[in-house]
Amino acid sequence: MEKTRAVIENLLLDLDITFDTEEQRDSTVAFSGFMLHMLKVFVRKNKQYGNSFEEVGAKGAYIEIQAKHARLRELLWKADAESIAQHLGDIQQNSLDLSIYGVILCMCMAAGNVYGVDNE
Repeated sequence: MEKTRAVIENLLLDLDITFDTEEQRDSTVAFSGFMLHMLKVFVRKNKQYGNSFEEVGAKGAYIEIQAKHARLRELLWKADAESIAQHLGDIQQNSLDLSIYGVILCMCMAAGNVYGVDNE
């Protein structure tokens, strides 16, 4: 955890990002920690499956987003406090997965890949 915080702190310095309050710094460091976790998950999955998202394009990424959204709706929106507490890990993982698929969708759109590389 300390290594991750040091990486984030160095990145913020390199990017010349400053803060008005310590609370802003803390929330930015926490946000960045999640972003680094997302990067690690993306790299791990990309090693396993390659750039498989290119095959399905933005529309395929959107389907994954819909699936994660539906799962979160069941875990969070339709649940009571006790159920939410029991499924906190699943909620957090699905939220991170949803964020990763959002970035993948952006990557596909930036590359002009809406339908998948074999389906254009």
